[in-house]
Amino acid sequence: MAHKGFTHLLSASMALFLWLMVPAWAQTDTDILNFALQLECLEGEFYNYAAGNGGLPASDRGGGPAPIGGRAAKLGGQTLALAKEIALNEKRHVEFLRSALGSQAVPCPLVNLTAFGDAFNTAVAPNTFNPPFSPFNDDLSFLLATFLFEDIGVSAYQGAAPLLSSKANLAAAAGNFATESYQAGAVRFILFNQQNNPYQIANGNAQAVYKISDGLAALRAKLGGGSNQGVTSPDGSPQVVPVDGNSQTIPRTTAQIIAIGTGGSPTKKGLFFPNGLNGSIK
Repeated sequence: MAHKGFTHLLSASMALFLWLMVPAWAQTDTDILNFALQLECLEGEFYNYAAGNGGLPASDRGGGPAPIGGRAAKLGGQTLALAKEIALNEKRHVEFLRSALGSQAVPCPLVNLTAFGDAFNTAVAPNTFNPPFSPFNDDLSFLLATFLFEDIGVSAYQGAAPLLSSKANLAAAAGNFATESYQAGAVRFILFNQQNNPYQIANGNAQAVYKISDGLAALRAKLGGGSNQGVTSPDGSPQVVPVDGNSQTIPRTTAQIIAIGTGGSPTKKGLFFPNGLNGSIK
């Protein structure tokens, strides 16, 4: 009888496991690429506003709405050059994915670029930015916002890669993954070199750059799993290339990425995606 009971329990457990796994198996390459497209919409809008391009053109949005809160950033010198380069990369990613998906491409979701203020307040709590944080204020603000986004893109592509069935789609995702990694590494190196510089929060209250970037990394980890990927290790040494024990970058699932993008909202709507995402993965 004990053996029979164990068999019933095992069967029930296996049935539950299979039921839980069905959504992952049911995700097609189209679903996954549409998910990636919407993350690229968010990045594309941010960088193309920051670089002075006025956001993505309507054709790249695929019928989606214009974002909330975008404007040209007050950037100069190398930071402006970097912003323009990344903006072009992200615009091309959007266009490449739209071309690959054809008529199955979903519209860009509504993007809220003022949500950086809420994210940064949470990262430096109990302090609050006054005036409110904006990535468009200056070079360092832009770089810190870029730091928040780029590691998300890297982990999203790595997490999605094993789910793709087509070798062509996997190769395309790998190309985008490498681009995001280059961008993330460049920004992390710049921030590491400025790690001890003061960044004004409010009323003469300043924090070192590394404390803000570490706070952002901790927020990402809290919302979307993974280790704390700050630009400095606990011993103060560089963590320009954040990896696990096998020196692999750290993947995130679609659910973890959505949690970061929506601020952990139980409705899956909020923060950078006030109306949620389009497509099957949302």
